[in-house]
Amino acid sequence: MDLTTYLLFVPVALISICSPGPATMLAISNSMNYGVRRVHYSSLGNIIGQFIVASLAMMGVGALLKTSEFLFDIVKVVGAVYLIYLGVQQWRNKSKLNMNTEKSASVTSNSKIALKGLILALSNPKDIFFFTALLPQFINPDSGLWQQFAILIFSFLLFSYISLMTWASVAYKAKGWLTEESRMSWFNKLTGGVFFILGIGMLKMKRNLT
Repeated sequence: MDLTTYLLFVPVALISICSPGPATMLAISNSMNYGVRRVHYSSLGNIIGQFIVASLAMMGVGALLKTSEFLFDIVKVVGAVYLIYLGVQQWRNKSKLNMNTEKSASVTSNSKIALKGLILALSNPKDIFFFTALLPQFINPDSGLWQQFAILIFSFLLFSYISLMTWASVAYKAKGWLTEESRMSWFNKLTGGVFFILGIGMLKMKRNLT
């Protein structure tokens, strides 16, 4: 892979990564409830999921999902249901925002926070289509495929991690303003509604999406 190809890949990856999605909303929610430090776990879970998805796409699973309507629908419904579940949970959340993140951190384990990020990545068919449709365009078939894959995916995962932590840090700065109970209630409803809308949107995804 030459430098020009890599420099073309970077903006494409950044545009995809910086667009707010389920992982971004989860990072913001976790930042508010547990503190920025705990977002490291959901972000780590998310990029592990993205790595698995990218690896499967390289092995041809992405192409299989594009040709099998049944398999595509399974992945799509699972992802949509999980997003809607998160949305309902967040919408019904009556807890106040706790400024003492050390105390609130004990409520949910790090493994559960990481698992949410992992599931979001694994259950989103758009990630598979992204890696299936775009990665091959930046890989030279005459060179080592897996070496190029490693460079592109490591870069993508690094950008993704930085983006999620940035969103979390920005959201945390608004935490003081949201400590008022009525404002936190609206925040929970807003984030819950976004999760719900993303889930409904996923249900409407078409199999020929690229």
